[in-house]
Amino acid sequence: MYIPRIKSELKSEGKAIKELKKEVKEHQRLGSAWRSQLKLLESKRDFRHKHIAYCELRGTPRDLIEKPRNNNKPNEDIIQRIKDYYLSLIREKEAA
Repeated sequence: MYIPRIKSELKSEGKAIKELKKEVKEHQRLGSAWRSQLKLLESKRDFRHKHIAYCELRGTPRDLIEKPRNNNKPNEDIIQRIKDYYLSLIREKEAA
């Protein structure tokens, strides 16, 4: 099943985010951090949505995954696209 694949992708993305945080700190010292900050924010957003999709595919209810504030809701379209992508991969593998 592709659930372990998603988990390994999340692990590698988490490590990349950690490295980006270090990079942002280094760039802040030099005074040119905006590009690395933007890249970090995009990576964190993508990780969040993929993590929510992964948990929901495993059957975890949304209220156990996160409880965001009203002004910080995740994008449901992105989450659904991620879930649809991995479900299509699962179906293809089962059909083969």
